[in-house]
Amino acid sequence: MRRAMPSPTDFHPLTSLSRWFLLIFSLGIPGQILAIPLQLEGTYIGQINGAPVEANVSGHLDTTGNTLNHFELSFITIPNNFNPFAATNSWNSSYHGVAALPISNKYGDAVNLFDLSGGNYFAGRTVRWSSLPGEQIVLTANVTTSAGIMTANDATVNGTYTGPTDLIGVVDYQMLWTQIDPTTVEIISTASLLRTNGQILDANVISVYSGLSSQMPTNQQTGTYTFSNQSYRNNIMSFDWKGTVAAAPEPGTIMLLSLGLAAFGVTRSKRTSQRVIR
Repeated sequence: MRRAMPSPTDFHPLTSLSRWFLLIFSLGIPGQILAIPLQLEGTYIGQINGAPVEANVSGHLDTTGNTLNHFELSFITIPNNFNPFAATNSWNSSYHGVAALPISNKYGDAVNLFDLSGGNYFAGRTVRWSSLPGEQIVLTANVTTSAGIMTANDATVNGTYTGPTDLIGVVDYQMLWTQIDPTTVEIISTASLLRTNGQILDANVISVYSGLSSQMPTNQQTGTYTFSNQSYRNNIMSFDWKGTVAAAPEPGTIMLLSLGLAAFGVTRSKRTSQRVIR
């Protein structure tokens, strides 16, 4: 029996070379082709309620936004009267924006404002609670990205918090992202923090990313994060999450939506302050 003749491309040197190049190229770029996770590393130091805080960061991101992302914070020291979920997901403020999946809607195609998988930048977040006037926690970090690893250098956390410590996770997280200048983005967020008794502690978060290596789109974006596998045990806080981002509605719609959210926030704040036990 005669053997089938090989195709001319089977031994073509350029074809074989291109295949190997494609494989090596896809292995070397986080989030591209094979969706290789982007690894997280970093540290936090600072004070909360006058007591020292020190923690190590680990985890990974899927830069396509298609699968779960994981974040873990291992505390070396942490105040006894503080629960890290009080700061919502702000501990991963340096990284979380990259892990959102753009979606399309009737307003047009969404653009992920936070493709932070390359370059160096500054990330800062301020967390406040409507039922705790005058109190806040500020988290900041200088971030570098190299060889598929995002590292938060000189990351700090400082502030005061006297609210409930029986928090078990984030159940609702909504965002509005706005370009401040070509390399700076501001995010205004609301979060609902779940307690063991089923009550909710409302939190507001203002975030700023600056010094970004690529120019950000000028259109506003709305975003939502969903969290799972949330826990804080043995001084280790961990959670998984996925995010989506969509183009924001027309300016007039945004104004009406903002007014509605503001009114809702005032009403909810009054209700929450009555039931949250400090």
